[in-house]
Amino acid sequence: MTDSAASLEDLTRWLGIGIAVVGALVANPEATRHAWDNFWGTVGRAAVWARSVLARIIPWLKAKPSRTHVVTGGLAATGHGLTGHARGMVGWGEDATVDDKVAMLDQRTRAMDKELGELQQALTRTSERLRAELAEKVGELRRETEELRAEVRSLESNSVKLDASALPIIVLGVLVAGIAPDAVRVQLWAWSLLLLLAVVITGWRVVVIVRAHPA
Repeated sequence: MTDSAASLEDLTRWLGIGIAVVGALVANPEATRHAWDNFWGTVGRAAVWARSVLARIIPWLKAKPSRTHVVTGGLAATGHGLTGHARGMVGWGEDATVDDKVAMLDQRTRAMDKELGELQQALTRTSERLRAELAEKVGELRRETEELRAEVRSLESNSVKLDASALPIIVLGVLVAGIAPDAVRVQLWAWSLLLLLAVVITGWRVVVIVRAHPA
């Protein structure tokens, strides 16, 4: 095998591997983006560490001290006192007759019955209001649950479609890498056209996937 044939075979193999890697990256863009962000975060931390090490040797690399302005604020709170009104019952005097006492007790009973009735009405209104609010909250929770389920189903469907869209790229990369040993049996112009076609197909599929599944 000549050097040119060996170089062409290596080029084809690496091109196939590269196409398969592109397909794998496109198949899971979230993981790719996460790995990319982590990579640049690691690079940034490494740069800061290298700068701090070099700053011990090169004085002008030392960071200039920054001035910090401390802003102080006052918080005033005012309290409002709560006043309570207690209703007292006036007792009868020593000279009150039985009729006076009965009338006073009847008056107190009527007042207590009225207050109990008002309290019962207030409790009924409160109970009805709480039931209505609870029913509304339950309805909202059910709607949100259905929306979340729909979103999960949509994400699962999009994930399957994305994997299916990227699968041809991976298969193409594997095929190109697999036929690399046959490069010496084909004329150079025909093989170059084949490799160019593989690159064009890969680029076309990537563009289709990106447009169909924007970030």
